Amino acid sequence: MPAPRGKRPTWGGYLPQFLGRELCQSILGIVTSEEEYPYHHASAAEALCTYRKELGHKLQPHSGGLVFDDDGAVWWTFADGHINATLRHALRAIGCDWTMIPDNLSLRFRGEGVSPAAVMAAQRRIREPEVWQDEAIWSEITDSLPSYRLSKFQPLLPPWINREVIATYLLDVAAAQAWLHSV
Repeated sequence: MPAPRGKRPTWGGYLPQFLGRELCQSILGIVTSEEEYPYHHASAAEALCTYRKELGHKLQPHSGGLVFDDDGAVWWTFADGHINATLRHALRAIGCDWTMIPDNLSLRFRGEGVSPAAVMAAQRRIREPEVWQDEAIWSEITDSLPSYRLSKFQPLLPPWINREVIATYLLDVAAAQAWLHSV
């Protein structure tokens, strides 16, 4: 039975809504280009102009960019939600204890020690193959994931399969590795 409008269901939890990589990369292409779209409503054209003015010059057309401000940093990946969530867990696994908030387009860093040198060093570290091949790290990561309810049959699964299902839903290790090596 669906939850009443405006009320969250009490079974399970919030499931993130991830966009695909192609769509996120298309957004990056639009923000970093100067192309005008004659079919845009005036308010949409104004919003796009604002994004381009504030962010466009700080981004690379295929890889996004790293932007620092008074609150921390934003790594504009335009990769997708799965990849950004995976990057967050990989960064946590190598010892980054910042608050990291992933979404479809970026990974935000807040906390003590967030500096250009520290963030770039962490980026270099997660590009190393041994981080992605260490079974102990990835076992710890899958064990730390929240227990989302993805199926009514999930409680019947053995714990290790349940963790794997959740990890597969939330993370995409292969795509994250491929994205890191492509930028």
